[in-house]
Amino acid sequence: MLLLERSLQPKCSWEFEGEVVILHHSTTIKLEYQSVVHCGVIRQAAKVVSMNREVMRSGDKGHLKFRFLIAAEYIKPG
Repeated sequence: MLLLERSLQPKCSWEFEGEVVILHHSTTIKLEYQSVVHCGVIRQAAKVVSMNREVMRSGDKGHLKFRFLIAAEYIKPG
């Protein structure tokens, strides 16, 4: 729940894109991978729906598109 000024015209999103750096992970990350996203105050499960690489492992960096699994969230670009 958010308290925002009407002039901001807030819209909730089911999907968002982000640049991800895998610091350490024990398995391979690929399409359909599910994880908990920590973005500001948001803590929600999301799955990878597209990525600019075939797979990602520890030390890799890439652009991923996620889809929230439970509810849409308010996310500001940047």
